[in-house]
This record gives sequence, C-alpha cells and structure tokens, in this order.
Amino acid sequence: MTVRPTARLHATDASFLPSPSFPGSSDQYLTFAFETTGTSVDPLDTVRDLVRRRTSGIDLFHCTVVPSPLGLDHPQWVRTTHDAERRVGAATTEPLAWDRAQDELARLMATRLDPEEATWHLHVLPVVTGVPGSSGTATIVVLQICHALTDGRGAGVMARTLFGPAGERPTVPAVRVLHRRPGPARAVAADGARMIGRGLQGASTAVRFTFPSRRATTEDTPDPPARHPVSFASVPPALDRAARILVIPVERLRRPGRTVTLTALAAVSIAMEEAARRRSAGVSTPDRTAPSPTAPTAPPSMAAHVTVALPDDAPWGARNKFLPAMVDLGIGKHDVADRLDLIATSLAAGRRRALHPAILRRYETGNVVPRPIMRAFGPTPRPPSDSVLAHTSFSSVHRGPANLSLGEAPVLFTAGFPALSLASSLSHGVYTIGDTATMSVLWSPGSLPDMDGYVDLLGDALSTVTA
Repeated sequence: MTVRPTARLHATDASFLPSPSFPGSSDQYLTFAFETTGTSVDPLDTVRDLVRRRTSGIDLFHCTVVPSPLGLDHPQWVRTTHDAERRVGAATTEPLAWDRAQDELARLMATRLDPEEATWHLHVLPVVTGVPGSSGTATIVVLQICHALTDGRGAGVMARTLFGPAGERPTVPAVRVLHRRPGPARAVAADGARMIGRGLQGASTAVRFTFPSRRATTEDTPDPPARHPVSFASVPPALDRAARILVIPVERLRRPGRTVTLTALAAVSIAMEEAARRRSAGVSTPDRTAPSPTAPTAPPSMAAHVTVALPDDAPWGARNKFLPAMVDLGIGKHDVADRLDLIATSLAAGRRRALHPAILRRYETGNVVPRPIMRAFGPTPRPPSDSVLAHTSFSSVHRGPANLSLGEAPVLFTAGFPALSLASSLSHGVYTIGDTATMSVLWSPGSLPDMDGYVDLLGDALSTVTA
C-alpha cells in the first residue's frame, strides 16, 4: 500500500530540513566524473543545456518549500521556476589535480542549500587531472540535493534524467506541489485546521493501536538496537569537511556469497578498529608503519548506521523511503570469515527490524503528531555522552549501468558522501555504476584531526577483506 502524497512535507522528510540543533548539512552530494580527454565538451555550457532541455515539466526539479506561518505545521512544497544559469555554477575555474579536486569536493560538502530558495544545485569542476581511470583530463560534476526532496533512489533518477542516454526516460518519483504560495491569512487558517485535524487523527490512531499493542508478545515486537561505548569518531563535527574517494573494480567487492555492501562494511570495520587502537595508544593515524599495541584497546564493540531501502509497497508517505539499521561491525573478530559472518547476520537482523510492521507503523504514526507538539515534547538531538547506537554512517547505492555522459564525455565513476551527525564525525559510502565502484570517506578535520592516514587504513583493510 502506498500512502497518497500531499504537498505538506511528511515528518520524516521535514527532519532533513536545516535545523539550528545541527548546523551541518544533510544534503546529498551525487558526484560524477566524466572523461573529457580528446573531446570538445564545454562542461558548464553542456550542463546548463541539459538542465534546460531535460528538467522542463518535471515537478521534482521545480519545487521549493514554503514554511507554515507561526510554525503551525510542517512546510509545504510549492511550484517554482529555475534559471539554468543560477542552478549551475563552476566550483572553480582553474585546473585542479585530483587531490586538490577532492579538497574542493569537501568544501562543497560544508555548504547546504536553503530549500526555500532552491532544492538542488549543480557544481562543476571543469578540468581535473589525475582522476582515476582518466587518460588525461576529466570533469567532476556534483549534484547537490536537499535530502527533504528525495532519497538516494530518487536522487539517482534525477541524475539519470540529466546525464542518461537521450532516449532513456527514467521514471521520476511523483510529487504533489502547490501551484502558488498561499496568502498569510489563508495559510494560517489551513494550517491551523490541519493541526487540529492531525491532533484528532493522532489520538484516534493511538487508541486504535493500544489494544493490539497490549496483546503483542515479545516475539511480535523487535528488540531495540544495542548501544555501544563511544569511540574516537563519536564527537559532534565542526563545520569543516574533508573527503577522499577510492576507485576500485566492482568485481573486487562482489565475491561468491558476498555482496558489495557486506565486503565494504567489513573493510570499514577493520579500518575503524585499527584507527581506534592507534588513537588509544597515542599513535598518529597517518603513521602506517607504527606497530599496533598488543593489547586490544579498541572499544569492545562498534556499529554502523546503515540505510535500508523500503519496498515499493510499504505503507509509507515520505519521499525518503528508507529506515536505519544498526549493524554490529564484529570488532575483535580476527578471522575475516568470522567477521563477515557476524556482520552479515547483524545486517540481516537490522533489515528485518527496519521492515517490521510495528516499526513502520511507529514512524507513520509520528507523522500525524501536530508539529507544535512534536517540537515541544519530541526528543532533542544531543551529542553522545557514554554510549551510541552507531559510530559511523554507511550507505550503499547502485546507480545503474555506466551509460551516463556529459555530452560526448562518458562517465568514469560515481561517488557520494553520507552526512555526518551529532553522534559521529565520520561517514562511509560505497557507490557503483557499471563495473566501477567507489568507497568514499567524509570527516570533519576540526573534530577528527590527523585523519588523512585513515584512508590508507581503509585501503589496507579492503585488501585484507578481498584477498
């Protein structure tokens, strides 16, 4: 069953809007590298032309949010127009080496969109040398999208709409928008009525679920995810960002009996455990030659916050159609096979919990709580004290066949960067297109200094897992 979309933001989508409780960005940054060697592509003009020709008439590209007067309700989507000149910009005009380009990507990830003005933007790095897989020069394009607008799957469809083959017509997620901004008096009356209506609906829903909940047994209700001791990454991020991308063949990650997600998670677990050991021993993370202490000084357990996509028939009204799974990273399992087995078991359990009807119902029930009540009595995000549900965010996304292009410039690879949170200043992602995969790392140098060598640890861990 699909919940009928409305112009009002679902509570889940509204949670991704900029918030004073977290000054960082929750935007998505879909990153694509295109091979421009030997082509006559003008990157900026080509991207602007694609925006003009391919986004016309698609509501997902033509909406912003209009806030509710007096904060009576969540904002609503309203139709807007855009100018390709304003939606596309050069992040820099000078040629960059690959390392410098990754620094520029990190700078972009320290920015966030104002969804009242724009819900997406294209940043172009026109000339980059030394890009993995390129024989000369490449262009990097970043599609920045407000996460309230859509999830990773919808963002991938937006990218395919822009850069896919001319004859391909991706199915863009349906949206409902207001055709014009309501006047203040009308908006106050409508939002006030909705607030009262949702209050009554919430009370009715609570009563309706009371008796089934009382009859439910322990087996009917998923256990809450385990908490774990804090680690080196369990600190709120500063406003700065650093980013690195490892480009690897998909076949390296996809082994018999293993998915890309499982292999990547195992590499993350080994790298984070080693980083925790080195920091506990006072060894700088970049020093790869320094011996690890013999005593296990990493936390006894660590976990990853992994996004789980919901099936199309899930009773879900939000545009962001996913829930989190907390996955045990198998810290202390010295045998790689044992670590992989534990992670696989925990990932399967996390997915079952995320898809459990009681969990889905809980999130949908929260959507009918009036916004003033949610703001007054809902949980306030706080930095971790002594325990956390997860130490890093992790996302795994497949972006389809490698038939994207920027004019005549074919795609080399794609990447992405899960957002940081108050509970973690480190995130990981694995993204595939065609036969090429990337593993990305994002962190805040202001909160986690001396992390450059962590990427080397992750590369070493990847070699260990795939040996």
